[in-house]
Amino acid sequence: MGYVVINRLSSLDYNKQLIKLLIQAKVGTSVVNIIGPLIYFYVFFNTIPLNVLISWVLIQIIIFAFRMKVGFDLLKILDFKSTIAIKKHLSIYLIFIFINAVMWGISAIPALMYGTQFQIIILTIGIFAILSGSMLTLTHVFHAVFIYIIGVIPIFILALIIVGASQIYYLIALFLLMYSLGATSAAYMIHLYMNNSIEKNEEVVLLNRQLKQKVENAIQDTKLMERKLQEQSHLAQMGEMISMIAHQWRQPISTIAMGANNILVDIELDSIDKNSLTDRANDIVAKTVDLSKTIDDFRNFYKTNKQSVIKKLKDVIEKSLNIIKPSLVNHSINIIEEYNSDEEIELYDREVMQVILNILKNAQDNIKEKNIKKPYIKITTKDRTIYICDNSGGIPEDIIEKIFDPYFSTKDEKNGTGLGLYMSKTIIEKHHNGKISAQNTEDGVCFTIELGIISEK
Repeated sequence: MGYVVINRLSSLDYNKQLIKLLIQAKVGTSVVNIIGPLIYFYVFFNTIPLNVLISWVLIQIIIFAFRMKVGFDLLKILDFKSTIAIKKHLSIYLIFIFINAVMWGISAIPALMYGTQFQIIILTIGIFAILSGSMLTLTHVFHAVFIYIIGVIPIFILALIIVGASQIYYLIALFLLMYSLGATSAAYMIHLYMNNSIEKNEEVVLLNRQLKQKVENAIQDTKLMERKLQEQSHLAQMGEMISMIAHQWRQPISTIAMGANNILVDIELDSIDKNSLTDRANDIVAKTVDLSKTIDDFRNFYKTNKQSVIKKLKDVIEKSLNIIKPSLVNHSINIIEEYNSDEEIELYDREVMQVILNILKNAQDNIKEKNIKKPYIKITTKDRTIYICDNSGGIPEDIIEKIFDPYFSTKDEKNGTGLGLYMSKTIIEKHHNGKISAQNTEDGVCFTIELGIISEK
């Protein structure tokens, strides 16, 4: 124990929080340096010579002023200056504490020389109270309480033995000596407890800070991953959209080519009929308008617009069908529409269209792959919910729970990225506070899209 204490006293390396607690103990400092001397002055006013008494009190007050000044400066540099500067100011602060303690030890000499035995006992009780108080105000920095006890006790005991030189003063001296040894040991244990508590608290604070940083990094990584997944999904969908455009353009282009070819034949045969030529030209114009409308539909679909709109589910579904329906019809897939909701809903229409198109395209691919006879897709609405069901034979039960996971696909690597349904889940659940799920039915699979209330715009 003694070695540990000596080792502690060989260094001024203290936690900044402990130093702050020492400096901020202004109440205890004021009691010892102002109220204590004033009480001493009152008790020995008619006993100790006035010039000695006043000098002693003034010295204590001056020490208090310098100690407060150094403490204030130390608090200012504690979080900004180097360890060397902090140690220097702390050393000066401790010197003033030591001088204050020495002055209390010296106070016993004139008290014993001029005072009564009763006054000496009162002073002893006062010294005992001051030492006990130091356990509360100085143990943050063990040097402080140690040098305070060393400053007071030896001089006070020597005065009792040499100046007092009586049995009762010997007993008081012995009591103070025993108390100082116990107080030093107790002060060190209290200091260790406070130091360990602060270190553990700082560890918790550090761990919390590190955990917070890890959470923030994880959130950033998740957002980055979602952006990448969105980009990949977007590219995959663009490829599918080009395929859909090709389906929609094939018939109008064939009609235009046939009409132009017939006009050329009529020119060659010199059998041009004005009415027939007009009809054919009008038909070509109508087909080019259809082609232009198709391009507009796809261009508007891919415009980045995060502004929510108020629409009926029927309108959003029909806009989606305008894009993919020719492709579905080309595969002889019957589209059944049943709208049971006239409610106008706030939603991000193009994002919901993306979800609907994903599900319809998956249904089309599944029907084509399994060569389903008399295939159909039924779209139903009710309140804020969309049901998209087909007769494609369903999804194996062992994987149906995984279809919304990123990069999971029931298609081969050539035809599937595993991002369409994952992005659909993100759009419905995160952007629309809703829910999307899939359940097998007797004939196929049924997707349920429940739209919630948008909380952020």
